[in-house]
Amino acid sequence: MTNIKIWYLYNSGFAIKLNNKLLIFDYYLDDASALSRGLDSGVIRKDDLEGLSVYVFVSHSHYDHFNRVIFSWEQWGNAAEIHYILSSDIDAPKLPSVTILEPNAQKIIGEVFITSLKSNDEGIAFFLEVDNIHIFHSGDLNWWNWSDETDEWKKNIESTYKMELSKLKPHPIDIAFIPVDPRLDKNYALSLQYFSREIAPANCLIFPMHFRDKLEVFEQLEKEGYLENKSILPINSRGQLFEIIL
Repeated sequence: MTNIKIWYLYNSGFAIKLNNKLLIFDYYLDDASALSRGLDSGVIRKDDLEGLSVYVFVSHSHYDHFNRVIFSWEQWGNAAEIHYILSSDIDAPKLPSVTILEPNAQKIIGEVFITSLKSNDEGIAFFLEVDNIHIFHSGDLNWWNWSDETDEWKKNIESTYKMELSKLKPHPIDIAFIPVDPRLDKNYALSLQYFSREIAPANCLIFPMHFRDKLEVFEQLEKEGYLENKSILPINSRGQLFEIIL
């Protein structure tokens, strides 16, 4: 059994602590939501890295997924080790701690086995195996169905989305982070619906993401019955902590 702590940081940003590791995904908002800085306010501070093996994942270069402040964390010097795993569209410093991943790549970094999927927007998605826990972070791989796009564009987006997700079907998935974007109006939950129905194994915990300040999206999810699936976890605040055992 593994005790796992998961913090919602903001938008698509999450931090996962398991054993001696801290995994950080798509960190960008570095302003604290409370008077004090720390994971409970959605911000990484020096003390949060103390003595841990830290893995920082950035799915692509969009401003709401990437903040160059992450590279200052290595200078703090208090983590046991720190690794940056970045999509190839990011202009990153050439440091020994930085690994650049193309889509459809596999890499072992420290004690984490990483597979990248190709996003149908920018960059990549991440599928990880770490300490026998399997984690999927979708990045901007999403069923984007914008009402003002052409039917051909929509079909290409849907096809790429389903093709990339099909690569996950042979694998266990314990934790997944899936976009629900209110800007898509009635199509906001297409990815959540498809992933939970077609891809997610039984008991996979699903965290909706990519809604920025629109926490009312969870009222809509509840109204439409998505939260009847107890594996889909509602988020009510930045810095919210989820403690689970797998």
